Amino acid sequence: MSVANYYITLEKEGLKYSTFLLGYDKGGGYFISDLSQEKGSYFITRLKIKCQGFGQQLIPVDHKNEWITDHKPKLICHFDGSSQVSGTGVKSGFFKLTGKPKGVATKSPRFNDGGPIFGFVCWGLNKFPTNKNNNLVTFNITNMHTDPYLGLRQTLTPRKYDAYIFEGFYLPIQAIKYINIQTGIINFKHPNFGIIPLKYIPPPKNSPGFIAIGCRPTDRGFKTDHGITYGGGVSFADKEGYSTQIQLIFPFEGNSPDNGKKLPKKLNFDFKDKIISYLDDLLSWFHKN
Repeated sequence: MSVANYYITLEKEGLKYSTFLLGYDKGGGYFISDLSQEKGSYFITRLKIKCQGFGQQLIPVDHKNEWITDHKPKLICHFDGSSQVSGTGVKSGFFKLTGKPKGVATKSPRFNDGGPIFGFVCWGLNKFPTNKNNNLVTFNITNMHTDPYLGLRQTLTPRKYDAYIFEGFYLPIQAIKYINIQTGIINFKHPNFGIIPLKYIPPPKNSPGFIAIGCRPTDRGFKTDHGITYGGGVSFADKEGYSTQIQLIFPFEGNSPDNGKKLPKKLNFDFKDKIISYLDDLLSWFHKN
């Protein structure tokens, strides 16, 4: 259950567009959920990514780790490192008898200082609400940072320069003393971009740390006029150096990103899932007694 929610907002041409909701839970974890007003399906996947520093890489595709849902999902990351996709009508949670996930989940290291622990990219601001008035964390041209590699990428592959990327970092509660009280900004050394400004997201009482978010304009490779992609929950690395992370993409346009012929599995929580969950509860009760 969340105890503190914030609307992460972009201010442009006099309007404040709320792009996603970020909430803390009592244990120090968090969730994020987009605020797009468009209807459509979400594509959800678990990607294997090799930690190699800055730069592009080829990402192997596994169609067994692809799902779609027409419900609004959210990404939940608990302080102990367990992460999952959840939301009303979305298959989620863990079986009591086996501990295995019912839906899409990863097991990550416990939160450490630094990050980023999540990334959120959006474009087409006119599809986001502008009527949120409370608990706003607002970014504008004065508190964003720049991508020094953007010019080179645009030269090599010209693309639309109308998207924004947010990155979330987790800092120890002791770092609060470095925050500028007037602006809510804390300066942080980004692994790729050097010192950048981050906006402080006030945590609940007795939290072991807090989230701070950076934002920068960027380009995009998607053809839609409006869209979102976000992810987090990076798992432990395997023997080959690959980690798994959860990625959500909206809108889903009918095929997996590499034009796979089969549609991904549905992640909707249906009647069959209700029966399975009931049997799991029942068997778990008998096992304990």
